[in-house]
Amino acid sequence: MSNRMVIQAVLTVALTFGVANAHSADEPYKIGMLLAEGIKRAGPNVTGATLKTALEGIKDFHGVVGTFDFSPTRHAGTAASGQVIAQIKNGQVVLVK
Repeated sequence: MSNRMVIQAVLTVALTFGVANAHSADEPYKIGMLLAEGIKRAGPNVTGATLKTALEGIKDFHGVVGTFDFSPTRHAGTAASGQVIAQIKNGQVVLVK
């Protein structure tokens, strides 16, 4: 699924169910995708320690509302420069920023 399709889906959910912003609607998707990536990087014998190390090594991960970089000292991940603002105009997602 392309990022544009995901953005469209998240914005549709946000508007349909009255979620205040797409960031809130994005959380389950983002968490699932980051966890899947961490497990993949941790290898076949995943432990808490290997998963933590794998997650801390994720760089330039493109989510719906931003790009994420993690490190042993950076666990929030969001890089403000990677965030976008979008609107729905005439039923289509239009990137504002």
